[in-house]
Parts: sequence; structure tokens; C-alpha cells
Amino acid sequence: MERCEAGDPGSENQRKVFYWCLHCERAHSAEAWDRNDGGCPYPGCDGSAWDRWPWRRLRAVNGYSRVPELGAYYPLYPDK
Repeated sequence: MERCEAGDPGSENQRKVFYWCLHCERAHSAEAWDRNDGGCPYPGCDGSAWDRWPWRRLRAVNGYSRVPELGAYYPLYPDK
């Protein structure tokens, strides 16, 4: 898994937009989604642009970190 370090508030990753995939429940940068014609950039995932949610929306509900770890699994309904 690739680690996106948040760094200081002015860092590049703090300004990046991330999307979360409803199919594989992983997050990636908006740029990666765009490079994949709007589909989920993870190999083997068939998530489309309709399945991507803004990362900020998911993390607001589940308390996930501001910057996701690429390749990590982030369930919509985590065990509480």
C-alpha cells in the first residue's frame, strides 16, 4: 500500500481531492479516477463514476483520517 502523508497544512496531499469507491471500499485521488475515465483506479474493481463518493463525505460520518492510505480498506459500515 502506498502511504499518503498529510504533512503540514500547506502540503500537496492536504489539498488533493480523494474519492472512495462503493464497490471495493478503497480511496484514491481524483486524478487517478480521472486517468481511468472516471472509473475506480484499483485493478479488478468495476466501480464506475456513479460509485465514487467524495472522501470528505465518508470520513465525516466514520471519523476516518483526512488523507486516506491508498490501498487500505475503508468500510462504509465499520464495526463500532
